[in-house]
Amino acid sequence: MEAPAAGPLTLAEFEAELAASEWRLELIDGYVYAFAGGTVAHDVLTLHITRALQDAVRPPCRVYSSNMPIRRAAAPTYVFPDASVSCEPVEPATTKLVEPLAVVEVISTDSVRRDRIDKLDTYQAIPSLSEYVMLDSRRIWTCVYRRAGDAWSEHVRGSGETLTVTSVGSLSVNIDRLYEGTGLPRLG
Repeated sequence: MEAPAAGPLTLAEFEAELAASEWRLELIDGYVYAFAGGTVAHDVLTLHITRALQDAVRPPCRVYSSNMPIRRAAAPTYVFPDASVSCEPVEPATTKLVEPLAVVEVISTDSVRRDRIDKLDTYQAIPSLSEYVMLDSRRIWTCVYRRAGDAWSEHVRGSGETLTVTSVGSLSVNIDRLYEGTGLPRLG
């Protein structure tokens, strides 16, 4: 296997590299990042939040898995969030979203910097995005960045609290329940 190109790449160059790659790749502001599979905690959290989103979302909006990338043309970016919600019109053959309403990333040791800094900047620059949700796969911790006009607010929650995602029909889920089956201990 060849290592991903060092960048910066255009979206067209990246899409060609992605099609030929055996690796999972993302493009953030023209730079390529390879990423590996997740842990049990990561997978359980992804399944739980996707199910909760699916229960909250109503047509014409839809919930998407990590197989549906988000493409941002303004700055060469092509990312695969763990889950996303979009209300944009799509056809069955659509291969990428451009107007997500909410995105979810399950962060890990390897992705924490990228998810909390690079992707935060990327997601906040998408005009359609109302909320960016992060769930930590190493500890019971959630963070929602929520847009109100031109300003963003940060909402950090933990064990014994409720995660609220307002952009998808006011989703509220007990955080301890969200983390059930991850094997992570509750604090306190």
